[in-house]
Amino acid sequence: MSPTRAPLFPTVSLVLLLCVWLVGGSFVAKAEAASAPAKPARTDAYGDPLPPGALLRLGTVRWRACASFLAFTPDGKTLVTGEMNPEPAAHFWDVGTGKEIGSFRAPEVLTGLAVSPDGKMLAVGGFGVFFARVPDGKEIRRIEAESGSFSSLCFSPNGKWLAAINWDHHYRVWDVEKGKEILSEEKEGEGKTAFLGFSLDGKKLCVTRRDGGINVLDVATGKELSEGQLGKTYGSPPTANFSPDGKKRVFQERDDKSFSLRDSSTGKLIQAFSPASGKSVPIAFSPDGKHIASCDEYDFPPTIGLWDAATGKELRKLTALGAAFDGAAEPVFSPDGKRLAASGSCAGLLHVWDLETGKDVSQISEHQGVVTSAAFSPDGRTVLTGCADNVIRVWDADKGIVVRRIEVDRVLRDASAYYITFSKNRKAAAVIGSIRSNASLWDLDSGKMRALLDDGEYGTWVAGFAPDGKTLAARGNNPGNNITGIHIWDSATGKKVSKNIIDAEGQGTFAFSPDGKTLIVDGDGGELAPWDVVQGKETRKWSLPNGRRDRLQFAPTGSMIAGAGDGGVDLWDAATGKVLPALRLPELEFPAGLLDCLAFSADGKTVAAAGRTGVIYVWDVGTAKMRDVLRGHRDWVTSLDFSPDGARLISGSRDATALIWDLTGIADEKGTKTLTPERLAALWNELADADAGKAWRAGWRLAADPAASVPFLHKRVRPAEVDAAQVAKLLTALEGDAFDEREAATAGLAKLGDLAEPAVRKALEGKPSLEARRRLEELVNKLDGPVTVPEQARDLRCVEVLEHIDSPEARRLLEELGKGLPDTRLTREAKAALARLTRR
Repeated sequence: MSPTRAPLFPTVSLVLLLCVWLVGGSFVAKAEAASAPAKPARTDAYGDPLPPGALLRLGTVRWRACASFLAFTPDGKTLVTGEMNPEPAAHFWDVGTGKEIGSFRAPEVLTGLAVSPDGKMLAVGGFGVFFARVPDGKEIRRIEAESGSFSSLCFSPNGKWLAAINWDHHYRVWDVEKGKEILSEEKEGEGKTAFLGFSLDGKKLCVTRRDGGINVLDVATGKELSEGQLGKTYGSPPTANFSPDGKKRVFQERDDKSFSLRDSSTGKLIQAFSPASGKSVPIAFSPDGKHIASCDEYDFPPTIGLWDAATGKELRKLTALGAAFDGAAEPVFSPDGKRLAASGSCAGLLHVWDLETGKDVSQISEHQGVVTSAAFSPDGRTVLTGCADNVIRVWDADKGIVVRRIEVDRVLRDASAYYITFSKNRKAAAVIGSIRSNASLWDLDSGKMRALLDDGEYGTWVAGFAPDGKTLAARGNNPGNNITGIHIWDSATGKKVSKNIIDAEGQGTFAFSPDGKTLIVDGDGGELAPWDVVQGKETRKWSLPNGRRDRLQFAPTGSMIAGAGDGGVDLWDAATGKVLPALRLPELEFPAGLLDCLAFSADGKTVAAAGRTGVIYVWDVGTAKMRDVLRGHRDWVTSLDFSPDGARLISGSRDATALIWDLTGIADEKGTKTLTPERLAALWNELADADAGKAWRAGWRLAADPAASVPFLHKRVRPAEVDAAQVAKLLTALEGDAFDEREAATAGLAKLGDLAEPAVRKALEGKPSLEARRRLEELVNKLDGPVTVPEQARDLRCVEVLEHIDSPEARRLLEELGKGLPDTRLTREAKAALARLTRR
């Protein structure tokens, strides 16, 4: 879909037409919206505000949009983009600066949008049409319709009429001022898409269909004046076929490579256009009709050709950095013909060329494409980003400046199939260029390529390093272009070392265990299967309750497996496959859906996940509650990684940026603030709060003042211990005669949590009464679930605080807590925290 261009219909400079599927909201003029939130204190390198909670933006939001649709406003000062993610919307960009100056969201499901010739009114189509004022979005008028949603809208040149057509080729024309319908016609045609355009005088309406058919009607009478068939078409209506004066048409020739300019009435050849190589598809006339732009599909890097319409000579090739044009947004000329705008929606950026110089004025920053991977270095001082512009960048994690660039000489063909993955020690990278090319292995210290995976003609689909970085697991493609089995490769030489193919018939994702000995694979049959990496054999198989997962990862301890998918993150016990309490999305956000990006913090207590909406969710694993929700990316989040200390998170996105987030909530505090006794007491209470986010922030505030918090915690957090006689008494009371006595005993055991776990499980193995068994089973189910006892949750959060502090005094307290009652969570967590600190 694209702005309308049709015979005798010079609407390129007069009409802004975006055929875009939009959902929810209203127009927002960012500079004027009274209800807009206060500007965040932090800004990026270009002075643009950062989202709440973000410390740095790597890249820029200027000229960055995953646009499916493009058009200029009539004055040429604004470029409008239609986008599908993170939620369908239209955005307005200042052509001089590339800065976003407004956005449009529809109040209902919509399929079309047009701007009046004077630029003062928006017409929005859905199950009807409503007219909104620019720039405040105030509704002027609404027209109800019962014939389905409108896929195309177009104002007449004088702005008095609006034409619209739905998916069933039922088109209508309304008097804009009165809202009165003046024409309603239906025309059969192959396909469900068509475009509209008015003649110069506004008296004729042209309907161009997907099948190449064209109808011209008298607007006043509805009489069909002519009907014809255009040349060959390629999956969308041929909106670029007519010159602005309507006297000429361009046709794609039968060789599928060249195109021609012909008389629109007689079909007589006027000029032929033949590319030197590859294939050129005509896409747009300049407003004066003197130039034709073509998409040169087989050029590397991708280009747009600019042709002289009179001579057939190609004047210039406009080169796009980053990724290929995916055809979703057809390039458009500015009304004065001096600029050309284009976008590949998968690439995350816009292109605006000055046609006199050929310069792409929109390329002003790092990341000329999708950020496919983002990760902290082991010491947390730098971060790495892998981008679809074929560059790995190393950034200062505090200043947000590039300190090193590694150019990986892979020619990008398909942005959606391109990504870069790093080894855990950040010394190696695997670059996957497309599903039909082999992965390349790179040494990040030297910046040189180590090897190409020798995987034959059909290449690599997805890959991941073993924890030690010495091997790489990669799933390739078979000759039928279907994803196939997993092989293990030597990451230094690129040679295959696996004896057997892992999951030969599958297509699912996979992940290494921390020791590198097991590969967990999401099979196609709704099953989760661990494979022995050395033997290449499946060792077990577990059923997935909700179908396949789009990302798998082991917890750092290796005891748990996480799988991201629809509605949240599922967890399994890595030894038994037992389903653990899931991490669910907020109920209102569940329809937002698919999560396919996942990360554990180094201590395994926090999980972050994200996906196509651009929203990042952060959970407390122990309580299965949400710790934070981070909103700031414009499109699909592709990568997540925690800093080694867990205080920051980096996210990469298809919006061509990476964001570094503060997870502590105290990054903006100036200087060290000593905690008063009153504040310590308040934070102690907050650690037990049911709001996991509030408790988490309290923990970080305590960690920021070790001198005050460690002595305070030492007085309040004690090693796990229990009065065995008390537990025995409560268990006996479960068999008591009085109901109130049994209820009180159950509540008492529940409050003790895992302190009473050994005794409760032992009692269940005996011969309790039916009611006592039911009560004991309920207690065991709670023990197997998330932590629900506030006091127990607080003690476990104190372990996190002490690990973050990592002082000699904090370590001594962890050592004391590790000597508590065996097999309790507090004892286990304290020992694990101390072990992690010892390994640093």
